Amino acid sequence: ESDLPLSRTSRNLRSQRRSNATKKMAAPSSKGGQLLYALISRGKTVLAEYTDQAGNFPTVTRMLLGKIDDSKPGRVSYVYDQYMFHYTVFDGLIYLCMADADPSGQDRVRVPYAFLDDIKEEFTMAYGERAQTAIAFEMNQSFGAEVCPQLLWPAHIDG
Repeated sequence: ESDLPLSRTSRNLRSQRRSNATKKMAAPSSKGGQLLYALISRGKTVLAEYTDQAGNFPTVTRMLLGKIDDSKPGRVSYVYDQYMFHYTVFDGLIYLCMADADPSGQDRVRVPYAFLDDIKEEFTMAYGERAQTAIAFEMNQSFGAEVCPQLLWPAHIDG
């Protein structure tokens, strides 16, 4: 049983309400820009991460986490090989995702930041202040395994 304090129904209703209130989500495009990896950390302490891809994403993101100042709210994107890493800092937590670089440049930042806003909202509602004292990977099973897969697949937002 999950320790996620939200029922599946309330998450689904909130997701549906958000989609109806903002923009409709669709399947990832084969042109690139697909979200492949997501991570939430407090400094270098990873609280939850998710990917269904093979690769050295955890190694690369750990190096990147060492360079992020989590005391300054903001959004930044980095290119690394054929991938783009996007992160936002909010309330001392780092919300990060990795995407295939979109060769057209369309949605290069819009889609990842919409995704990061979604996981920030879900994570904050689920854990609140608990995230400020959690140990490494404490939320990984519940958040990483339940919420992130649902959010990663609708990786392209129609304009």
